[in-house]
Amino acid sequence: MDLQIMISNKGTKVVTATQLHRVLALPVHRYNSNLDKWLSDIYAFSDDIRYPVELKDFALRPLKHSKQKDYYLSVELARLIALNSASEYKQQCAKYLLGVEAKPKVDLGLGKNDVATVLELTKVMGLMSCQQ
Repeated sequence: MDLQIMISNKGTKVVTATQLHRVLALPVHRYNSNLDKWLSDIYAFSDDIRYPVELKDFALRPLKHSKQKDYYLSVELARLIALNSASEYKQQCAKYLLGVEAKPKVDLGLGKNDVATVLELTKVMGLMSCQQ
């Protein structure tokens, strides 16, 4: 997938609207109308069903020598846009963005060594000499 994932100043993973539009192979002459639709639609975000919020889900991307608007889109919003589009590549794009968006699972459970240490400490604390 030729979709560049960037990291914002706040550490959020983002993509640009122009790249997403190109990857979805949507007609170029429909870019502005698609962009307006993307930012005004209601999406089922992970927290609730709502409109995208500026500077949370998207931000204007400043372009010096172009009159065309471009936006940074959060990966979650880009995935929802891809699924909501009329593109034949929407499923591949959404799966790719879901893989990027997925956070690595952190196992906070105790390992064998940790359990053995806790048991040893429990035995030691149970001795009368330690209690005195």
